Amino acid sequence: MTDISNVEVKSSLDFISEGIIILDNDGVIRKYNRRAKEILGFAEKVEKHHHAGRIKEGDVVFIIDTIVGEDDGGLETADLRKVGVDCNDIQFGQGVLCCGIYGNSHGGSCKAINHEYLGVYALEGVIGGLSYSLVLNTAERYTLIKVNNEEYRLDYINSISNIVIFRDGNMVFYQSKGYSTKGEDLRNILEGAGFQAKNAREAFDPEGRMITEVHSESMSLYMELINHKAEGDIIFENRYIELSKVPVLASFYALNHENTRVGALLKFKGIKELTSISKESGEASRILSEFTRKYHSLSSFSEIFGISDNMQEVRRLASQAAKTDSNVLILGDSGTGKTFLARKIHENSRRKGKPFITINCASIPKELVESELFGYERNAFTGASQTGKKGLIELGHGGTVFFDEIGDMSMDVQAKLLSFIQDRKFFRVGGNKEIDVDIRMVFATNRELEKDVKSRLFREDLFYRINVIPIHIKPLRERREDIPALVSDIFDRLKEKMGLQDKILSEDAMNLLLVYDYPGNVREMENLIQRAISLSEDNVVNAKSFMIREYSTVLKGGTLKDILTETERRVINDTLAKNRGNVRRTYTELGIGKTNFYKKVKQMDISLDKYK
Repeated sequence: MTDISNVEVKSSLDFISEGIIILDNDGVIRKYNRRAKEILGFAEKVEKHHHAGRIKEGDVVFIIDTIVGEDDGGLETADLRKVGVDCNDIQFGQGVLCCGIYGNSHGGSCKAINHEYLGVYALEGVIGGLSYSLVLNTAERYTLIKVNNEEYRLDYINSISNIVIFRDGNMVFYQSKGYSTKGEDLRNILEGAGFQAKNAREAFDPEGRMITEVHSESMSLYMELINHKAEGDIIFENRYIELSKVPVLASFYALNHENTRVGALLKFKGIKELTSISKESGEASRILSEFTRKYHSLSSFSEIFGISDNMQEVRRLASQAAKTDSNVLILGDSGTGKTFLARKIHENSRRKGKPFITINCASIPKELVESELFGYERNAFTGASQTGKKGLIELGHGGTVFFDEIGDMSMDVQAKLLSFIQDRKFFRVGGNKEIDVDIRMVFATNRELEKDVKSRLFREDLFYRINVIPIHIKPLRERREDIPALVSDIFDRLKEKMGLQDKILSEDAMNLLLVYDYPGNVREMENLIQRAISLSEDNVVNAKSFMIREYSTVLKGGTLKDILTETERRVINDTLAKNRGNVRRTYTELGIGKTNFYKKVKQMDISLDKYK
């Protein structure tokens, strides 16, 4: 068998922004880059050192546990009696701040945390001659143990346990990231499990170990590796998984050398501020709802969901846009929420309370566009009203006019719109009186206008007039870290609207929603969730209620031809959805001829009607 050491793996892997784990065919880790260690908690900067050891009677113990029973080794409240804490008032699922002397049956101090508000919880005092302060900040999501002015901080996503141990006035152990893999959970420590040293060199090196030894939940990865057929390089792509309880978005690829498979490469990104999915479906729904509520309170545009870099930038630009009257161009696929964002910009601007007029440029017949936009005078044309009519732009006076699908506007109307944008004046059809209006203009399109400008399908001068503040909303498949909070909010909102508040989302349903590609984006997500709530026969909404397949299963088996065919079908469907069923635009964008396109549609049994 060819050894993976023959594959060139440069040290430059340590300088890329994604986590990389390289395995040989036996599942042994051969490379674990620096970013992977940072994401999963093995590459911390060690500033405070201690020797290996284990807890002893008489040690002073300081503990912050954000949620008792989660991410703490399955801690039970009775375990806190080992440090003299009276735990009768502490319930599973609460948080706790406490300190005490290990081996003493009394004398500890504690404060239970019910998470009833977003803010700072604290406990301070003196014990064993040590001055201490314990702080849990649920708004900024960190824990801080301070002993004699030495600080021990741990940030968290959903839950974490932070423990510091002092002996004879000296620190002998403090908690750090990656404690789960290192067997140093809070409960393990209190039960006397040994802990490793922290020094200038990393105490735990994953390389040379089985992937299942380092990440206990990775057995499924190992099985996919050994069962993967050699003819394909892709084992899976963009799948939500957990490694050492850290949620990541991962892709898994086979590595080949001289036509022989020698191992695999796992590439992943950490999903920021994303809560781990609980094993209990009801608890998962509760945690995600709580996460959504807390996240919203931190944002001035709180109704605009998302923790991804893209959505943070969307909120920042929207907030800036709301302070001005500059033209805004919102770019994004169908269903990403462009109309919603435009309305929120209006509602946060000085024009709130004034009209918000939506003009769908793609739905107005070409011959009526000018009269719809600018209005007409009495008897201006055959069939015109005897009293004339104000146009949509004039109806928006004082407020905001939103031009949806501006890329579908004909060239001749583009010229008239450009003239209006320049001086905010226009003539009604059949009129000779110039009319002034005071409006703010927001535009949106799912087209790539810069390409349309080069193809002379869109006026360059108009493009520069409307593209003052561009805001690009990426499709859901490119910002999967936003999916959990969106699912939680939509699920809670719909079940309340439908009078089915007892419904809960199962774990398999959430996992399916995390890997689905959403060609229709947020709009499709809402439809899927509404369908699932309606079709579920009991209180638990499971995966089969969504009537969709998990995309990632396509890559788990079948011939290379099957995989390519299914991938091609998905691309055609996604492009049709983006173009709202416009066949010509779809096959042009895909670079295939009309005859070939219809041939593929027939072979793959793709329904064109559902996109109309």
